[in-house]
Amino acid sequence: MNIRSSIERLITMQKPGALLSLALFPLAGASYILQGSVWLRRLLYEKGVFKSCRLPCAVLSIGNITVGGTGKTPAVYHIARHLKDAGYRVAILSRGYRAQDTGQGLVVADGSRVLAGPEQAGDEPFMLAQKLRDVPVLAGRDRVSLGRQAVRDFAAQVIIMDDGFHYFRLKRDLDIVLINSRNPFGNGYLLPRGTLREPISSIGRAQLIMLSKVDQTTNAAGLEKTIQKYNPRAPIFKASLQAQALRRTANDETLSPAALQGKRATAVCSIGDPDSFFSLLESLAVTVTAKLAFPDHHWYAGADYRVINQSGGNADFIITTEKDIAKLDKNMLDKHKLLILQTSLQIDGEEKFFETIRQHAGLTSG
Repeated sequence: MNIRSSIERLITMQKPGALLSLALFPLAGASYILQGSVWLRRLLYEKGVFKSCRLPCAVLSIGNITVGGTGKTPAVYHIARHLKDAGYRVAILSRGYRAQDTGQGLVVADGSRVLAGPEQAGDEPFMLAQKLRDVPVLAGRDRVSLGRQAVRDFAAQVIIMDDGFHYFRLKRDLDIVLINSRNPFGNGYLLPRGTLREPISSIGRAQLIMLSKVDQTTNAAGLEKTIQKYNPRAPIFKASLQAQALRRTANDETLSPAALQGKRATAVCSIGDPDSFFSLLESLAVTVTAKLAFPDHHWYAGADYRVINQSGGNADFIITTEKDIAKLDKNMLDKHKLLILQTSLQIDGEEKFFETIRQHAGLTSG
């Protein structure tokens, strides 16, 4: 689709062949340099050369060791919703990919109103703010400062740090690491040769591990054994995304997933693991006539709308994700055809999952 998409395909290849491997050798060298820098940075924090800050509240980190596609945002939503409904004052801190960061941080939502759009906040913080109207969402690079602001302005008792596994400046009570069961570790290389952000051994730092998208793999048991080699202590929970409903953008009509049976659809997304979205749609007995996968966090332009409209011309529906709808100009598409797939996270042993979170975060059950 573009240069970025081509590069992403290259670095996710499992077996590129001898000639292509040789061509990618400089990227492999860069991966080892990154691995050394990651190790050194973590060591400097462990030895106290770089200082970490503690906030006067519980801090939970939800992260991963690969680039995108683990289902991190649905997990942030699900955990925040549960803790808020349990009576805790919750706030979310997000880096806000492609957000307009002035250095001061941004209050995306204050717990009653959404205050910033996706252009300012980034697509994921905006999506969380839209879905969690009663939870403050803050975005910015300096999550220590954001955390202090959440405590000061919103009296947060629990802070959920979105994508915080590599952010050592802020101490946390619990590190939750998500691993995509469909493609857990990519080709085994760190960026830029692969999709790992840290060596696989880094999962040893986690106190809780979630295997996402287990319904789309046949090797969850083998993956558990691999994880236990690096972290025999952390409990492992299995999770999957389930289709909950579809919303028509023209009139906010809600449709049952069963309404897709026997229909034809063009699927559009710009997420880290587009194949999981396509597979979920196909499980609903809809014929996906075109699969349009744009790069993660992609902002749609005129040429993209032309492709989408052309592909969707003979389809009954154009279906996209809750994350993508924030970036799509609905006036550029046939709004009557445009549907948003709404999903819910299903966790095996959910009661034990939240009990583990409360124990680590020092939260009383109730």
